[in-house]
Amino acid sequence: MEKIEVRKLRPDDDFVAVGRLIYFTDDYVFPYMFRGDADAAARAFALMVQKNTVYAAENITVAVADGKIVGIVVAKHTPVPVDPAPMIDSILQSGSVVDESFSRVYNEYYKLLADEPQGVYVANVCVDRAFRGKGVAKRMLQAVLRDDCDYNLETVKANSAAFALYEGLGFKVVCEYPGFTDVPCYRMTRVKAKTKQ
Repeated sequence: MEKIEVRKLRPDDDFVAVGRLIYFTDDYVFPYMFRGDADAAARAFALMVQKNTVYAAENITVAVADGKIVGIVVAKHTPVPVDPAPMIDSILQSGSVVDESFSRVYNEYYKLLADEPQGVYVANVCVDRAFRGKGVAKRMLQAVLRDDCDYNLETVKANSAAFALYEGLGFKVVCEYPGFTDVPCYRMTRVKAKTKQ
């Protein structure tokens, strides 16, 4: 097995590779927002990494194998930025268009991030298909998770592998809800460890 390094994103890393992995973290929201164009999404997210968005570089932990980014976790302490301007600028600078699909995603997903409770919001987790099943996502999340903080995330109910991973790391289901385009999702929370008195 190849040696995999887990670390924070660096300025000299391949932001387009990061953007591509962000796109593949969701089978519903991002394909809708970018009309199924993974290349356009990768370019736009690569620009968002350099701006004050949830995808800002300081919020990203990566897994690297042989110099290639093969996994990402995007996790941000609340409050989470919800200003659409840097996202719109990134999409336009990447050569894509901003239309009603972005407006819908912004209103039904990004805008809601303003209401995230105190703690850390885990926005995205993705591992390159060739590296799945090797514990890469678990290693990245273990590098992110601390015992002195609450963590929140959402996962599609049908994604049993992600659910098992999160549950194994101490996340518990808070509720089930209809996600984007009414796809059943779980809201999961990992509460901080109780301190001994």
